[in-house]
Amino acid sequence: MLVIVNFKEKIERGKLITYTFFFFFKGTPLWMAPEIVMEQDYDFKVDIWSLGITCLELALGKPPMANLHPMRVLFLIPQQQPPRLEGDQFSPLFKQFVETCLQREPKDVSFIIPFFLFLFFSSPNLNYFNFPRTR
Repeated sequence: MLVIVNFKEKIERGKLITYTFFFFFKGTPLWMAPEIVMEQDYDFKVDIWSLGITCLELALGKPPMANLHPMRVLFLIPQQQPPRLEGDQFSPLFKQFVETCLQREPKDVSFIIPFFLFLFFSSPNLNYFNFPRTR
């Protein structure tokens, strides 16, 4: 997300008339962490949130709240509980990974994420999505 602040001074005949402030948000709200939406200080943990939303998108075919208007999503992200994967079609490890990524409070984001990533990508024989094998 990028926030652009544009200050314009309108000067007429050497006299300052007004200041106009323009605030623009650039980015996709569907992947924004709650702390970004609430305009709080943030760090790399917002990228972990986005990773969790991306995993949901890969698993379900679309990100959570994809059917809603982006402005509505901006209001709902801080109010609702983080999305979770439901059902038996996904492995417990994959569901735990998504849940670990999608923590509402940044202080609750675990530093175990690199370990999970290692598990996911180090063994091609593991089937974390429980998709049927086609071999």
